[in-house]
Amino acid sequence: MGARMNNKGFTLVETVTVLVIIGIFISFFYTLWFLNWQACEGFLARADFGQEMDHTIDQIADDGRFAKTITVGNTDTTKETTITDPSGNVSKYTMSNNGQLTITRGLNAPETVTEKLDYANSNFAQDTNGAGLIVTIAMTDQIFGHPVALSSEITIYPRN
Repeated sequence: MGARMNNKGFTLVETVTVLVIIGIFISFFYTLWFLNWQACEGFLARADFGQEMDHTIDQIADDGRFAKTITVGNTDTTKETTITDPSGNVSKYTMSNNGQLTITRGLNAPETVTEKLDYANSNFAQDTNGAGLIVTIAMTDQIFGHPVALSSEITIYPRN
């Protein structure tokens, strides 16, 4: 009888098979993880954009609710509302056709509220009885190469 071979270890075919299976699992889980990561980033970017919209509306609404007087003035290149509180402090919101919404408080320099304004679809207007302010804000942004548009309208009535 011939000599018996010592069969300890793996053959080349077994090793290559295991490596191929591991490679398939790694590629599957990497793809799954990558797609979920992109979806998560997209969701967070849209959530941030929505929060910016909410903050913009809330800021105007807070000033408008404590207003003594509200005036609206629109031109070809800007849309403006001036809000004066009972103490005489003035806040002026200006929508520019370059996509910016700014606020000027008193004699201070204008502060940018947002640079994502959709000027054509945004507006300040007095309501029909002249007591309230109708604010229509539309904003657009590119999130991962896809256009996203948000819009909101609120009618603000001064409490004073």
